[in-house]
Amino acid sequence: MAREPTELGIATNAVITTTRRTYYLGLVSRRDATQVRRVKFYYPQELVEQANDVFRAKAAQRKQDRETTIARLRSPAVDSLNFDYEISGDAVPWRPVRVFDDGAHVYIQMPPAMRVSEAPALLVRTRTGEGALVNYRLRQPYYVVDTLFETALLVMGVGTHQERVTVRRLSPHTLGGGQ
Repeated sequence: MAREPTELGIATNAVITTTRRTYYLGLVSRRDATQVRRVKFYYPQELVEQANDVFRAKAAQRKQDRETTIARLRSPAVDSLNFDYEISGDAVPWRPVRVFDDGAHVYIQMPPAMRVSEAPALLVRTRTGEGALVNYRLRQPYYVVDTLFETALLVMGVGTHQERVTVRRLSPHTLGGGQ
């Protein structure tokens, strides 16, 4: 509790030791001066270091964002979207809701139930009829496939416990990417 001096002209000293420095203060009671009840220590170098830490953290976050970004997708024009796809196969909780393409990518919209279940693997049927892995990424709630395809399989499980859903494009078109 701070107290006002009871007599004038009294002088004493105080020593304050911190983890950084030791401060020696001279304390004098005077009638004509305003009383100082608080003392604040200012470390300019510490403020510079804090600012540099903030700048370094932001730069590291930007670098991490650049490294974790798989691709930047353009916004497709609505009139360029093709919804002419058929979904068939097992009645599973992760069965796609909708499929469409923008001429460059195929978007497979998955149901909300897939957020809490395993995600099926995506295989594209090649000209020889075999399933091949293709590049795709999950951008909730879509599988974004980096190539157009005629037929794709969503598969979960193995052997007799395998669940399958087939996605087939109905309209003829020219495919890119060698499919």
